[in-house]
Amino acid sequence: MLRLSFVYPPSADPTTPPLALARIKGAAGFYLGDKCNFRFLDENQRFARYAIDLVFSGAIQEWVSEAQARPLFGELRRYLEKTSGLMYHLTQDLLKAMGVLKLKSLFLDISKYSHAYKIINKAFQIFSLPCYPATVGYATARLAVDIRRSEQIKKALSSPLLNPYFNYFKERLDLIEDADVLGISAVYCSQLVPALTLARLAKGNNKEIIVLLGGPCASTLKEVLRQRFGEFVDFVIPGDAEAFFEYLSRSNTDLEEKDSFVNATEAYLKEAPGTWFKSPDHLMDYSWAEINDYLLPEPVLCLDITRGCYYRKCAFCAYGYLERHYRKMNPTDVVAVIRDLREDVGATRFFFSVDVLDPVFLEQLSKHLIKANMDITYCFDARLEKKFADENFTVKLFESGCRAVSFGMESASQHTLDRMVKGTGTHYFGAIMEALFKAQVHVQIHLIHGFPGEMSSEFGKTIRFLKEHAEKITTVGVSQFALLKGSAMEKAPERYGIRAYMNAGDLSLDYDYEPSQDSDYPDFQSFKEELFSMFPVIGRLTGSTTDYLIYASHFSPAKMKAVLRFL
Repeated sequence: MLRLSFVYPPSADPTTPPLALARIKGAAGFYLGDKCNFRFLDENQRFARYAIDLVFSGAIQEWVSEAQARPLFGELRRYLEKTSGLMYHLTQDLLKAMGVLKLKSLFLDISKYSHAYKIINKAFQIFSLPCYPATVGYATARLAVDIRRSEQIKKALSSPLLNPYFNYFKERLDLIEDADVLGISAVYCSQLVPALTLARLAKGNNKEIIVLLGGPCASTLKEVLRQRFGEFVDFVIPGDAEAFFEYLSRSNTDLEEKDSFVNATEAYLKEAPGTWFKSPDHLMDYSWAEINDYLLPEPVLCLDITRGCYYRKCAFCAYGYLERHYRKMNPTDVVAVIRDLREDVGATRFFFSVDVLDPVFLEQLSKHLIKANMDITYCFDARLEKKFADENFTVKLFESGCRAVSFGMESASQHTLDRMVKGTGTHYFGAIMEALFKAQVHVQIHLIHGFPGEMSSEFGKTIRFLKEHAEKITTVGVSQFALLKGSAMEKAPERYGIRAYMNAGDLSLDYDYEPSQDSDYPDFQSFKEELFSMFPVIGRLTGSTTDYLIYASHFSPAKMKAVLRFL
């Protein structure tokens, strides 16, 4: 019987069990049943605890002391001296911080939460010191190598001084040494180095093991990954895991033999790309997860009740790059899945982890949730559609359990939105803020800074909109424009005034380019400072995080605004 181990690697959000493993376990169990032995390892969450425990143990403190006794170049010496100050009383502070994140009465005191988050970030800064200037964070990673370039990543894969994941996975190889197949899910680009580190170490430990990479990031980069890392990555599985397991079942693959599995996988990869994608269904299984090990006082689970984007026209976006057409689950199935998860793991908080939910589906879903009397709360991402200005609709959203919506507004300039082919109208944005605020649903806005050709006068309209509606918007996030591979803008850059751009690396999802703003356009850092003075960002509290949903479930938008402003 084939033995398969599936791993979710760092660095991603460690507060909730990964949806990727829940989907894989659900589909593997449904389609393959008892034909294989399966193991599921959330190494992302374990790595976060590993980093914290190393600081607890004093091992990192000893390293800092030894390093300070050696001749060091100025920048690193200054950094170590600063870090020595951070470590004073850190062990006791860490114990308190972990308590705050696990006890709801303490967690809901946002000032305590904010302090606890800072302490945990300090622990990660100290953990990262041996790989300076790399900085591994709570849910992020900035490495000493350029992860957009395969030759840079290859340098890190065998160097503990360049790779903060190397020693961790070297110590964890015993967990997969009896596996015939190792599946690694790279959902985000931040997971690529740890995924490849594990693949290389696993193959070095057992040359016979079959290594699979999957997940959105791996799917998008599948050709380069096969070409550049083929010596320890056997297959990159594109699309949805359910489609792969359904194929194995449908093809009657003999899963007693590795050769049979290899042959079936090779045949699957020759299928038409459309067959690699499925509609989301009820096949989600979180039973493998140690729910109480996650750093939240109560479980928040991610559910992908839709996949892809129903609009698919935004010029800057790369959805659809891999045939990611819009698919959605039947609302009755959503209710059934939530009911099962309530019974199985006691979850009442859900993040509908999707690209965007369309208003028609959302209206149907809210009716089903109200009728089922689920007593849950949830949040999701959405486009600023006019439907959200309908107060009857927003009241029903709240009644069904909705407590927060994160909107990709991008801009409050109609001219900029039209150039983005965004398909939304600024004339109803204010009414949306008003309707959701009245319904006591939190609003988080996301902006794009530096859209090619946008002038300072247009960007000023966004700033004015935020100031006019500041009381009705809880938090705001911003990212710099990225020229994405696979986007409409990549195909016609001259239309947007992009005259010079270049490939940032063979593993990059975007291009480097020359910006085309006027001299009065605010720089990114100064705008962030202005933005966060208006909308304070505390810890991880933005509308798209699991932490935030717990607060939104207990505090009204007005109360939350008052608390954040006070802090």
